[in-house]
Amino acid sequence: TVFARFMHMHLAGERFEVRQRRGEEVVRVDSVEVYDGARSGGVDPLSTGAGFKVRKGDAFEVDCYYFVPNGRKVVFGSGTADEMCIDFLWYYPKQTMKEAEACVL
Repeated sequence: TVFARFMHMHLAGERFEVRQRRGEEVVRVDSVEVYDGARSGGVDPLSTGAGFKVRKGDAFEVDCYYFVPNGRKVVFGSGTADEMCIDFLWYYPKQTMKEAEACVL
């Protein structure tokens, strides 16, 4: 059960959408239509509510949308001046995963 989340981008981020897939079926869509990394740093959307279930084999597709003025170079990385697109999920009960199973990009 996912009980909290933190959708995170940096300063160029404008909008965020996450789809939870179970096979070919989209079982959940969460979005943030207005994102301002300069003000919040991240968002726990109201749609997370009291939580939601994740089943073995579920996949998450994360789309981030950015505004980058002409001529500005954007680098993805972990620094504040870099950009990123991450959906952190807090869940229970504890699961044991091999590193290679934790995240597939």
